[in-house]
Amino acid sequence: MISANDLISIIESGNNQNEISNIIREILVLEDKLSNSDSKSFYFKMGIENQKEKLFDLKVYYSEIKEEFNKISVEKLIELTVELQEDINERLNKVGMMNAISLSSLKSKLNQAKDFITVKSYFDKLKDIEEYTTEELKVFFK
Repeated sequence: MISANDLISIIESGNNQNEISNIIREILVLEDKLSNSDSKSFYFKMGIENQKEKLFDLKVYYSEIKEEFNKISVEKLIELTVELQEDINERLNKVGMMNAISLSSLKSKLNQAKDFITVKSYFDKLKDIEEYTTEELKVFFK
């Protein structure tokens, strides 16, 4: 478990807004809140089971992202970003509800691929959050 001071240091170390860093931030903050629940408000204590479920769901989601991240190379990610950008460019001038839904999905996939490339520049593979040192965690928030 990471200390409160380290947690503050990690989160304040930068303003990175990619999906992986956001999930890690949410997990770390929620773990800290749950470990110090005695000092929390009555309302927080009433919803503690919901908070535990949310933490569980976040950890499952992180595991899924970690698995996907660890399977793909930077070269494949670059190819994917080029393909996705081409698909997006083709759909930009088209109209219709299905096209809008498709365009939104493509943009989401493109953003995730770009996030993965950014994180791959620091880590070839993702680890379980508990395995990271404080200094390694700071990298996610540069």
